[in-house]
Amino acid sequence: MLQSAVDYKNLLDTLEALIYGVNAQGHITYANKSFLSFIGIDEDKLIGKPFWKQATNAHEIEKAFELQLSQKKEKAVYWLKFNKKLALKQTISFSFSEKENLQGSVVASIIAPTKIDSKDQPFDLTNYILNSMSESVAVYNTEGQLIKVNSAGKKMFGFDLKTPVKEITSSSINILHPDKETPLSMEEHPKYRVLNGEYIDNYELYVINNITKKGIFISVNARPVTDTDGTVIGAIIVGSNITHRKNSEFEARKQSDLLDQAQKMAQIGHWEVDLQTQEIFWSSQTRKIHEVDEDYVPTLEEAVNFYDSESLPIISKTIEECVKTGDSWDLKLGIISAKGNYKYIRTIGQPVIQNNTAIKLYGVFQDISHDRKREEQLIAFVDAAPAAIAMFDTDMKYIAASDKWYKNYKLSDKKIIGLSHYEIFPEIGEEWKLTHQKALAGEICKAEEDRFERHDGSIQWLKWEVRPWYDLSGKIGGIIMLTEDITLEKLHKEELKNAKEAAELAAQAKEEFLSTMSHEIRTPMNAVIGMTHLLLQEEKLPHQEENLKTLQFSAENLLVLINDILDFNKITAGKITLETVPFNLKELANNIRKSFQFKAQEKQIRLAFIYDNDIPESLIGDTTRINQILVNLVGNAVKFTSEGTVRITIQLLKDAQDEATISFSIKDTGIGIPEEYQANIFERFTQAEKETTRKFGGTGLGLAITKKLLELHHSDIELISKVNQGSEFRFNITFPKAKKDLVTNSPKTENVKELANLKILLVEDNVVNQLIATKFLENWQITVEVADDGQQAIEKLTTNTYNLVLMDLQMPVLDGYEATQEIRKNSAYDQLPIIALTADATTNIKEKVMKVGMNDFLTKPINPEELKSKIMLHAVEKAGAVAHPSKESAKSEITEDTIDFTLIYQMAQNDTTFVITLIESFNKELKMFYDDFRNAANESNTNEMHRLIHKLKPSFELFSLDKLLTKLRETTKKVEENEISDLNSEIQEIEDSTQATLTTLEVKIKELKHSV
Repeated sequence: MLQSAVDYKNLLDTLEALIYGVNAQGHITYANKSFLSFIGIDEDKLIGKPFWKQATNAHEIEKAFELQLSQKKEKAVYWLKFNKKLALKQTISFSFSEKENLQGSVVASIIAPTKIDSKDQPFDLTNYILNSMSESVAVYNTEGQLIKVNSAGKKMFGFDLKTPVKEITSSSINILHPDKETPLSMEEHPKYRVLNGEYIDNYELYVINNITKKGIFISVNARPVTDTDGTVIGAIIVGSNITHRKNSEFEARKQSDLLDQAQKMAQIGHWEVDLQTQEIFWSSQTRKIHEVDEDYVPTLEEAVNFYDSESLPIISKTIEECVKTGDSWDLKLGIISAKGNYKYIRTIGQPVIQNNTAIKLYGVFQDISHDRKREEQLIAFVDAAPAAIAMFDTDMKYIAASDKWYKNYKLSDKKIIGLSHYEIFPEIGEEWKLTHQKALAGEICKAEEDRFERHDGSIQWLKWEVRPWYDLSGKIGGIIMLTEDITLEKLHKEELKNAKEAAELAAQAKEEFLSTMSHEIRTPMNAVIGMTHLLLQEEKLPHQEENLKTLQFSAENLLVLINDILDFNKITAGKITLETVPFNLKELANNIRKSFQFKAQEKQIRLAFIYDNDIPESLIGDTTRINQILVNLVGNAVKFTSEGTVRITIQLLKDAQDEATISFSIKDTGIGIPEEYQANIFERFTQAEKETTRKFGGTGLGLAITKKLLELHHSDIELISKVNQGSEFRFNITFPKAKKDLVTNSPKTENVKELANLKILLVEDNVVNQLIATKFLENWQITVEVADDGQQAIEKLTTNTYNLVLMDLQMPVLDGYEATQEIRKNSAYDQLPIIALTADATTNIKEKVMKVGMNDFLTKPINPEELKSKIMLHAVEKAGAVAHPSKESAKSEITEDTIDFTLIYQMAQNDTTFVITLIESFNKELKMFYDDFRNAANESNTNEMHRLIHKLKPSFELFSLDKLLTKLRETTKKVEENEISDLNSEIQEIEDSTQATLTTLEVKIKELKHSV
């Protein structure tokens, strides 16, 4: 009785599928709301009309329908054409009895109906509707028992289509609230609410199949089923799978939270003013800048009165003008905080206009008290990144453009620098030109979305901002234009995709920034650390050794900080994969203990080491990352413990046939961590208290990196800590076991006898780096030959035999990547070890060098022990392979400076002979540099000019030739921007400075040689 009483129309109207019914004459008898909305025709104009009436091919469909009836076809497929772009594929099904009479109703849908197996069985409309739906449909009786569920429902909740309804009970599924934790009570269940006469729409739930343990989010619509008297005799629940949408919402919330965290890290607050209600909103960071309580809500008058006496009339007038004219503002003013502190802030605001009236103001608020000069220099970058950006002069001619700008506007094959923006884009209208003029007058113009018609007729939607930039005198020098193509977002309304793309742009900008900074920092540090290692190996006075050790410690500590930042970037970018190599855990842990023993003794604390000898000797894992985890934790324990003990305990937790689970504990009696900080101690840039950072230093990344690395090992870290009593960090890792004979412990580098017969080709274009590396190698009795670039290396390989090649990556003529590819083309060099030397420590450097055929890489600054270890690993057991060099002139830069030899003497530790060698090398390079630079300038070859400057930049800085370096850069920029009026005079000025410098160097060389 229940099924016959089902309100078909009510059910059909809950479905998204396009469904309508026809009778034996082909006339439409009913249509659901989805079909009416789709076809755009009122129901009263559709019912009773032939289903083909609205089609453009109506006559063709009518004939086909008559043919179906005359031939007694149970099923026929029709294509109804409504316009050039729209056509519906529809199936009309009938059921015929032996007496050839039509029985039952007829249904048409763009979803093919289920097959009717028996001609004697009347067409079952209910089953057809239910099983043709993509939504789940469940029918319950008045006792709440499930009596019917369609195919989509069984499939959606993880049941086989053949599963009987009686086996689908409340015990087979678990229904929760969308939080995925709170169970749904009986009173909250849709079926009981509907049986009590309630109508339910868009009720979201989380359903778990107790057999498969898989869960999905659903949204249900539920209606009571009534008989002809209106008595409720059952319930119908229609459910849609919204798992994808819920996951997308979660991802969007996560991206929003990340943006909020980024705002807090950047120390930028935001605010809003409702001009109609006079209500004000301040973000947490805005309140923090004003030094008010977290629950403080100011009035408009109170907010404005925080400004100092000089700034108050300015901001008051600015707000008044903004409300009147709709103009935004960007000001730097002074405020007096609630605690009486003066702060220099930047405030940006703009109105929300409705019906030509400002109804709301909103903007951002930033404390820029610290380092105002630096903030002024970086403001354009901070405001613009990351996006497509271009810089113009006052005549709207291109000065510079980012790669993203070239890519977005398909300009990769064009040279636009020096050309007018209006020449590149002749389709730009007067409205855009007016915006540019406003920016040139000092305004900041922006739009969240703007329609732009391209020259080829295509439409592009842009989010943009145009703002002025200022020269050193404070005058407007042009404008910076920042744009983002939001065409796809505008057309498809994919909010999540916008957030993802913005995150990817930020990640790309961060990756590029870190790569550049890594290279720029590591290149000069290579000289500092390298020279320190060399000087420590020579005879020296006690106070000199102490100074050198301090220098070495400081430089290597800086490297740790740099590596922390780079490692965290790699991990968060998902670009770290764990290696699987055999290793000896006891040896690794003991080496760590030894490395911290001196520091512990220095602090007069005990460093205890407890190792379970039942641990298998041979395990498989990533020794670098295991070492990094233990060094981070042990290093922190030693650093934060001033008395007592640091205990390292490593025990066998579980020993299986093919794997072993090891427990690690690092326990100290140090300062401890307050309970309120323990939950956040593993977050990035986090330390327990600000006082900790000031006293002990560090990036606050060590524990965050440790936690991430343990997650890669499918492990977690546990913290037990009490203030002034100490802390204990515990974690477990399961390692596969290795065969004992496969363990490859680190090469023993203490004994260098095996290195004595090696011959190595060093390919490096920087003379200082050549000297340092060569001295390291010669100290180990290794024969060294030097090639200045990749081409020379290839030439030397044809006439000489080498055991190994050390290959710099960034070189003139032929870089390290190209040179290696050429070398590997010759099968004679298949077994020749090639180790890359690079100042780039970013995520994919290993992948790059391995891809071109190199065997390994070393990151500058080069650690001599690591260099020795790599040589032992790759070359000791490999006899000769052929190799060979070429020659390339070294380049440099100079201006009229007073040369400072202080750094040279410090690096050489007053070794006069070595000082002479360094000065002579630079003197030789400087002579060749000038000729090369002059030729490149005369040919307007700015790429070569940049390369030459970059190559000798460390040497210029070493000799304190800052003025010459600046002059060279200025000349290169003028040539690049085609703004040089007299190139000969520029070159002559550089020549004069160079000659003066060369004279000074030669005098110094003679003086030193005479003293020797």
